[in-house]
Amino acid sequence: LALGAAQAVKVANPDHKVWIAGFDGDVAALKALKDGVFDVTATQQTQGMGRLAVDSAIKIVAGEKLPAEQLQDATLTTKDNVSQFIEKHP
Repeated sequence: LALGAAQAVKVANPDHKVWIAGFDGDVAALKALKDGVFDVTATQQTQGMGRLAVDSAIKIVAGEKLPAEQLQDATLTTKDNVSQFIEKHP
């Protein structure tokens, strides 16, 4: 969505800065962030989320109760720290 918002702002050509933030931090968005297409994103820990989903499914099949919410951390990502996430997405 941030990439779409960035394109909309570019086309609108406003006379002031419009800050654009994203969420998820997929690889295409991270590369665009590095190139200055938008300003910031929250990079989710997708590998950890995948492990949590599989582990949770196994526990459910085994009849275990799980918490109503299971959250993974996300990292505020800017041009200053984006390269590490492009190199190795979490």
